[in-house]
Amino acid sequence: MLAPLKVTEPQMVLFNIHGTHSSSPFPFSHRCIQNRTLSSRKPSFYNSMELCSSSSSSLLRVSHEKLSFSSSISQCQLKPSTFAKPRLRIHASLASEKTQGLPPRDSPQRLLKELAQRKQSTTPSKKKLPPKRFILRPPLDDKKLAERFLTSPQLSQKSFPLLSSCLPPSNLNSSDKTWIDEYLLEAKHALGYSLEPSSTLSDAKHFDTLLYPSPTGVMIGLDLAFNLHSAFGNWFPGSKPLLAQAMNKIMKSNPALYVLRERIRKDLQLYSSVPAEPYLSSQNYGEIFGNQIIWFVDDTNVYRVPIRKTFEGNLTTKPINGAIIIFNPRTGQLFLKVIHTSISGQLAKCKTAEEVAALVRSLPVEEQPNKIIAHKGMLDPLKVHLLDFPNIVIKGSELQLLFQACFKIEKFGDLILKATEPQMVLFNIYDDWLKSISSYTAFSRLILILRALYLNNEKAKMLLKPDKSVVTEPHHIWPSLTDDQWMKVKATNGDTFLGGEDFDNTLLEYLVSEFKRSDNIDLTKDKLALQRLREAAEKAKIELSSTSQTEINLPFITTDDSGEKHLNITLTRSKFEALVSKLIERTRSPCQNCLKDAGVSIKEIDEVLLVGGMTRVPKVQDIVSEIFGKSPCKGVNPDEAVAMGAAIQGGILRGYVKELLLWDVTPLSLGIETLGGIFTRLINRNTTIPTKKSQVFSTTADNQMQVGIKVLQGEREMAADNKSVGEFDLVGIPPAPRGMPQIEVTFDIDANGIVTVSAKDKATGKEKQITIRSSGGLSDDEINRMVKEAELNSHKDREKKQLIDLRNTADTTIYNVEKSLSEYREKIPAEIASEIETAVSDLRTAMASEEIEDIKAKLEAANKAVSNIGEHMSKGSGSSGTTGGGEGEGPSGADT
Repeated sequence: MLAPLKVTEPQMVLFNIHGTHSSSPFPFSHRCIQNRTLSSRKPSFYNSMELCSSSSSSLLRVSHEKLSFSSSISQCQLKPSTFAKPRLRIHASLASEKTQGLPPRDSPQRLLKELAQRKQSTTPSKKKLPPKRFILRPPLDDKKLAERFLTSPQLSQKSFPLLSSCLPPSNLNSSDKTWIDEYLLEAKHALGYSLEPSSTLSDAKHFDTLLYPSPTGVMIGLDLAFNLHSAFGNWFPGSKPLLAQAMNKIMKSNPALYVLRERIRKDLQLYSSVPAEPYLSSQNYGEIFGNQIIWFVDDTNVYRVPIRKTFEGNLTTKPINGAIIIFNPRTGQLFLKVIHTSISGQLAKCKTAEEVAALVRSLPVEEQPNKIIAHKGMLDPLKVHLLDFPNIVIKGSELQLLFQACFKIEKFGDLILKATEPQMVLFNIYDDWLKSISSYTAFSRLILILRALYLNNEKAKMLLKPDKSVVTEPHHIWPSLTDDQWMKVKATNGDTFLGGEDFDNTLLEYLVSEFKRSDNIDLTKDKLALQRLREAAEKAKIELSSTSQTEINLPFITTDDSGEKHLNITLTRSKFEALVSKLIERTRSPCQNCLKDAGVSIKEIDEVLLVGGMTRVPKVQDIVSEIFGKSPCKGVNPDEAVAMGAAIQGGILRGYVKELLLWDVTPLSLGIETLGGIFTRLINRNTTIPTKKSQVFSTTADNQMQVGIKVLQGEREMAADNKSVGEFDLVGIPPAPRGMPQIEVTFDIDANGIVTVSAKDKATGKEKQITIRSSGGLSDDEINRMVKEAELNSHKDREKKQLIDLRNTADTTIYNVEKSLSEYREKIPAEIASEIETAVSDLRTAMASEEIEDIKAKLEAANKAVSNIGEHMSKGSGSSGTTGGGEGEGPSGADT
């Protein structure tokens, strides 16, 4: 029966339709009800709307424009019996048509016609058997499933006790979610649940793959180096490794990653040589576990796997066992999302309380929270499970925790390992951490894997010893090798208590002492000011790697009785190197000891590779060059190498990577940066490899004794818009006027995709080269994005390049004109010299503008003015020759 409804929006009317079949409801959202004003004169209808979650009623929206059903209705498998005997009473005309004077429309007939069409197009579903019903306690639910399915030893039961052990072994490496479907179907079989239609499974699978790009989550490689907010790489099946710049920015936006990383570091006993400050900030989150931390428990479903419809007709999602830690660095709050697996929905609260209690018990006393805040409905079971923790305050709150899941940590105890040196940890979002690799093995393997992406067969065969039974091809990197066979490590050594933060702290102490000397204020007592100083110190350290000096300017750093105080200090590179000289000298001993332990001489060292942000410091590079007698290789990005290699190795461990193929063409253009910031291509995109291209360049200033070669990759016309893949300097060029030296730059890409860039001074034969091993570290999406950006900006880039080329030509013309004028000034009339100077001045003024036509006109005028020198000299020379011939001086005239 239809209840009258007061319409406040004339274009939309809500109808309550009751059908005869109760087992096929229309799914809907309660928000549709809450956003409408219903008539207060009919409370019975309002109550029925509130109770629409029952299986006997549903909600439709009927518009005067057209009959529209909710999108969720069209996805349901409806039975013909649903429309066999509908009892519908609908107003013959809509309220909006009456109020607006519109002609009445036969909406009821159109509705019945629509229902009839649905009846014809709906395929009758199979007859459902009466479902078996079980009344099981929570432990028995899991126990029954476990007894039925714990037969596959493929995955660790420790990491994922229920779901991972049920995965079909044949589908572990598939890129879809079929194994989840199989698992759920098997589980329903075991407990007597009816099966779902295949269309529902496919819809659910599509929904689930939107959340998870791979069958076991995302493979993440974390670099756990000391004192380094390092990058992490991730591996998706069937794709190249993706790298996220994680330093401070990523760690701030993904605090759960930071929490996980710091937790592992602590359990591995990886401690900084300088204690972390106890306060929280953008770069120093402090200790994330402690008795001052408040836990907010949210038992909502976070990891949503396919949406299912139960035999009662309700929609449910299946969560996964575990806990998710989300840390708020601003407030110091720790949000604990507990997720669980329960067959019956009413058992969820008890399961959540069990998970929380188990997690609390797994932590040391000093790391247990002092307060836990949960939903009011969870208070009773939570208090029961935590009776043995009287010091923990448990409170209830109606929270709306709209946090996205970042990471799942099942058992913190599983992370406890004993180690005395940094580790690289491979971590899987679903399956907990996979394994830990020692530092030297990680470093060695990651460099090798980077090579493997652009495989140099000869060098790889020297390092790798494939099994004789393995058939190898030129394009294979042999996947059958064990962890120990990747690379033979001669020796390892290092200072595990030396890192970037030590340099930051040294510079921080200097800034504090300078401010105390000038203003007589000790900033160590002001935590906020100290953190601003720490961030400024790190920024200055980074800037001094590429500039000779930097300015540290922190306004309003603190206040005293006289008012606000500001800090402004200019720091030079030489001063910075003097401050950290003792730290830099600490790198000598490990290098020398490593050479001694390996039993090799300096001459036997082929290559020195640097990994880590601190290796960008010029003084560190100088020390390494001094020790090993050769410059370190700059073809590997020191910030990305470890994390990228960890992600690739994670893909290999999971079976995603079977072999690594080589490129047969260059995906992007390669070139160098030239005068004016222009990207000059030497090898164009899609050039077949192997290939070799050379081009001659010259200097841009008089007496220039070195040139910088910056290697770029991309498709934009300006160097700043492309990706820098390496740089080096060619030094020792003899002093000469600009434009005179000839520097030949050569790009050589061999059959294995290795790019070698060299620069050679033709006059002296001096040559410098660099090998780019990570030039192609771009995913297909990144390459396509760069190409698309180049196409979209092609017109703007061409105009900008044309302007810069014209300015470069004008600059060269001015240089040549002024040089000629200074040489012939005494031999030409003053009016010609004045005309040339005016033309040069006009051209120089036009260069400052962006008017291309004006620059062209002034350039033509300058060339015309300087041509007067040649005309005058030619006339003077011709006149002198004629006179001389008349006087009998033929030889001189002939010579002239």
